[in-house]
Amino acid sequence: MHVRFWGVRGSIPVSGKAYTRFGGDSACLEVRGSRGSVIIDAGTGLRGLGNALSAGEPQPIHLLLTHFHWDHILGLLFFKPLYDDRFRITIHGPLPAEETQATLAALMRQPYFPVPFASVQARLSFAHLREAETVAGFNVEAIPLSHPSPGQGYALEDESGRLVFLTDNELDGEPALDRYAAFAQNASLLVHDAEYAESEYALRKGWGHSSQERALELALRAGARRLALYHHNQDRTDAEVLAMERQCREKAALAAPDLDCFAAAQDMEVEF
Repeated sequence: MHVRFWGVRGSIPVSGKAYTRFGGDSACLEVRGSRGSVIIDAGTGLRGLGNALSAGEPQPIHLLLTHFHWDHILGLLFFKPLYDDRFRITIHGPLPAEETQATLAALMRQPYFPVPFASVQARLSFAHLREAETVAGFNVEAIPLSHPSPGQGYALEDESGRLVFLTDNELDGEPALDRYAAFAQNASLLVHDAEYAESEYALRKGWGHSSQERALELALRAGARRLALYHHNQDRTDAEVLAMERQCREKAALAAPDLDCFAAAQDMEVEF
């Protein structure tokens, strides 16, 4: 399984000298396996991925959406394959198919966007991904997210391993940790929301995000092999993300020396 991070920020994309190492695009992950590929989330990172896909031979595209907040869907409006009739795109959402279609079509209306939904040229279909299905050769499972907007996280598994993607997910208390630890059990790679430091989380409880400390606790309980800290706060500079990564690694070294904890960076690639 080959994983590439095309966007790792939360809330809003950022730019500037303080954000060059980890990047400024919002949530988008590409997962390639031996029998196909899947995209998770359509934040602004999707634009760059779309440019790369348009330059190659058209392949079926499967896009899994976690939820419909701006930082997870804005890139879809600038996704070149959407306007190219060579592509067949299936958008799998956490809501019934007709609701997902209506929600995304509403984005492409005046006065918000100049290109109408009718201008989409790709062969487009919508699906409601329920608890477990096969998508592009992956066994895909879904779990409801602990977040103010209804959504779901995903686990993708094939013969090479198990990827668990839980962003915009608040780990508030033992029941949540136990529930998500069971879902992420023995993950080859756990990608989890680490929007806050624990001191920040105390002031933002209920906002639907987690701290790096809670993400690490989840990884330990799940027996994950790797933990990617994800959904970096829009104001978190490279130096501050590095500091969070260092703290996570130090704590992981004491609790589980074999656990690889790192901060996800835009254009980073991971294989297992």
